[in-house]
Amino acid sequence: MSTASLAPTAPLTILRHRLRREVVDTPMIFGVVFALTMAITLLVSMFTPVSISAWDLATQFVRWYAAGLGVYVTAVYLPIYITHGYTRRAFLQQLPIFVAAATALAAVLVALGYAVEHVVYRVAGWDQQLTSDHLFTVPTEFGLVALSFGLVILVYVVGGALAGAAFYRNFLVGFALIPPLFGAAALTEVFRGGVPVPGSFPSWVIGSIESAPVVATGVLAAGLVVVMGVLLWWLVRDLPIRSKPA
Repeated sequence: MSTASLAPTAPLTILRHRLRREVVDTPMIFGVVFALTMAITLLVSMFTPVSISAWDLATQFVRWYAAGLGVYVTAVYLPIYITHGYTRRAFLQQLPIFVAAATALAAVLVALGYAVEHVVYRVAGWDQQLTSDHLFTVPTEFGLVALSFGLVILVYVVGGALAGAAFYRNFLVGFALIPPLFGAAALTEVFRGGVPVPGSFPSWVIGSIESAPVVATGVLAAGLVVVMGVLLWWLVRDLPIRSKPA
């Protein structure tokens, strides 16, 4: 990566630089995972009837991709931007736009995966049953699928960015944030319906969560993102940049 390629000649250079990479990288990665998923499904169909959505299982990788994306942006690219003349303020101003765009792109690709899989399954005569509860009931609800996964991806990307900045600044701070970050991710998954509510919870709590509409899940995700965003700003606003060893 050359200095000229990151020279601060325009206010949104950081944003354009990162989005150019994600527009190429994210569809390619998702496409490879989808192709492998379909290939494995075809192999399985030779031995047993296919009755569940393989893509529904494969979307577990989306969480870790989103978290890794967030970590990479703050732990790797932020120091590079600063050493090439950009300010922490410029990074923080452009980060929300990048996060929103990257989240939307990933969510649409997940929904597209369900739609393409639906066509493949219909042609093959397979049953595309979901493997867990979601905010959507059938894989062909494209908008609701994208929204459902978008809420989760958003929390994971911002959580990853917070973790990356925390570990870069101080390993102890990073380790201290691991439990609450996992808790935020788990809470979002519970409200979204991705994991069952623990039976030890009071019945009124279980009933409230299981009946939570899309709006309630969105409010929860937005609240978590705001809290993590404030913590991220606090960590990055005066982030010290480590010098490379000679």
